[in-house]
Amino acid sequence: MARSKQKKIKKQRYTISKLEGVAYADRIAAMLQEFSGDAGTRATTFIGITWWGAFVAGTDELVGVAGMCHSAIEENTFYLTRSRVSPEHRGQGLQRRLIKARVDRARELGGKAATSDTYMNPPST
Repeated sequence: MARSKQKKIKKQRYTISKLEGVAYADRIAAMLQEFSGDAGTRATTFIGITWWGAFVAGTDELVGVAGMCHSAIEENTFYLTRSRVSPEHRGQGLQRRLIKARVDRARELGGKAATSDTYMNPPST
């Protein structure tokens, strides 16, 4: 079965920024719903999660989101959660940059470890 081709964009510049969760809650929820099909995602799901966003440089176009929270199991451990990049912007290294931003923040907070898992993980073509 042939894989459907995603529309590729030329190399762009992006910025990664920590988001004000309350101000961006609806945009985060919409992005997670659109790209994961998770119709149950609501803005209130994000309480206790710190968010980062990937933006096309010089715009307010949010093309990726990623969250992080304290682990409920281990002290000084963080969980990297709910990460998505718009299909049109995959393959640009945005996941790597979102992971780095979260791990850097975890270290600032005294974190000794970070963990994550995958679910319905599409490849970055």
